[in-house]
Amino acid sequence: MTARAAGVRAHHPHARLGRGRLAWLAAAVSAWATASACASPRDAERAADARTAPAASAPTPPPSSASADASASASASAPAAPPRSSATVDASGRGCGAALRGYIPVGAGRRALVRSPALAAPAPAVLVLHGYTGSPERIEETSGWTDFLAGRQALVAYPEGTPTRPEGFGWDTGTSRFSTHGQDDVGYLAALVRRLVDEHCVDPGRILVTGESNGGALTLLAACDARTAGAFALAAPVIPAIDDGTLARCGAGPALRLLAVASRQDRTVTYDGSYRPGLPPLLGQEAWFLRVAAERNGCAPADPERTPLDDGTRIEPRRCRAPIALVAVDDGVHTWPGGPTGTAGLPPGRFPATSFLWREAGLER
Repeated sequence: MTARAAGVRAHHPHARLGRGRLAWLAAAVSAWATASACASPRDAERAADARTAPAASAPTPPPSSASADASASASASAPAAPPRSSATVDASGRGCGAALRGYIPVGAGRRALVRSPALAAPAPAVLVLHGYTGSPERIEETSGWTDFLAGRQALVAYPEGTPTRPEGFGWDTGTSRFSTHGQDDVGYLAALVRRLVDEHCVDPGRILVTGESNGGALTLLAACDARTAGAFALAAPVIPAIDDGTLARCGAGPALRLLAVASRQDRTVTYDGSYRPGLPPLLGQEAWFLRVAAERNGCAPADPERTPLDDGTRIEPRRCRAPIALVAVDDGVHTWPGGPTGTAGLPPGRFPATSFLWREAGLER
């Protein structure tokens, strides 16, 4: 075992987490008010955050101009639909023993990209959510989840948001920037999970949900929402774009099964919450995390334990009802940490987020 793997595996509180319960499944779909129909993605969508990555001299979130920043949320509510992707839609693989490599429909007008071998028995699954103006294909490329799970009996799904301008897709997370509006995206995720369990041989007790940036904020909301809270063995927001609007949707409720990953060198969603004047700020990564840990898991609100890892630090609040943690990556920027390629040429850094989250979720038997 390498020193890095040893460092990552040294602290593993989420191995103690219980399995998701089945009771949420029936209520999830009936509670979902179907989102408006949306068009499908381009094959080569670029994630917004890195496409407009800021210059080295200032922390400047995308889009690249201040006027575009201010209007991003408003324009997302009535986007021009991108053209239909040429990707093959494959809804034929059903049940154990059927491989699945393509898009499957989810509800009315929504869909998700799914990669799965022929599963011999109910198997673990990973849901990976793209960022704002991103796409399933793009997060598949930058996160490396499909290649990582190759050869394993496991399914990976890349959900698709609703259209954003000028291209790509996004999620309704309540933030002042980097959010769509008027969509029940948690309901969409609930319907997707139900379909994967009912029709595609997924074990309901072994599902990890994760996502980056805007998708990281939706990952938090999926962990908070009663319709999906019991569905996931672990929720793992990565470089999440979160503000008070997001946290307002994550009210009182049971303790969360949460492990967040944030990047200290991120200048799009900054680690400390500092932004240039006139730009609506997002919360610093430790700030939102410690608030959620205190409000949902009953943790002490300050002075968390800090444990060094290879290429990062594990931050764990004290006196919690259930384990919850944040990993601060030393060399990370605003792209998936340790992925095979960075968004728009950004360096992914050394921290192996994909393999780390897989081990922390404890999905393999």
